[in-house]
Amino acid sequence: MNSNSQKTQRKNTAATYKKLLPMVQGVILDYGAGLLEGTKVFQDNLFNAEAYEPFPRDDIHPDYTSVDQINRKFDTIVCNCVLNVIDSEKERREIVLSIWNLLEDGGNAFIMVRSVANVEAYIKTATTVGAHEYRFPNGVFQKGFTLAELHRTIYDALCRDNHETVFEEIRGINPLGFKITKIS
Repeated sequence: MNSNSQKTQRKNTAATYKKLLPMVQGVILDYGAGLLEGTKVFQDNLFNAEAYEPFPRDDIHPDYTSVDQINRKFDTIVCNCVLNVIDSEKERREIVLSIWNLLEDGGNAFIMVRSVANVEAYIKTATTVGAHEYRFPNGVFQKGFTLAELHRTIYDALCRDNHETVFEEIRGINPLGFKITKIS
């Protein structure tokens, strides 16, 4: 992830994680955990949840700050609004593949991003750098995704290399996203 990712950590993400509670199971990894709000929601609801955040603030202490530190598999992985701050399509695909590799067989990953409408609602001070891609004066990158773009990113990362995966759109949760199930 780029060094500006730490500037994108936002408060008030707990509501999204609360909506996921009925869908998650087993041991959970909050991938790109930011301020650990999602991890805390899962833990407060008696889930065994761990946090991976490569750019933690000084007052934030995730379980992992490097993917290389993670030496286990997870039943559920939640990646909330991480791909939209990554300005490289190649790196976005690498993140998706990393998530898939950390999943138990039969495990589920919830990969969610900010939509085009959500990002474009606050771009007044941003510079356009690509289709639905913006850079803000503080250096933060944001990409607004369509559902088709997110599907293509996941598909390019997993399906082209024959990773058996089932895709299912996540409905009723903002941001937009997909649940992927690892078959093998």
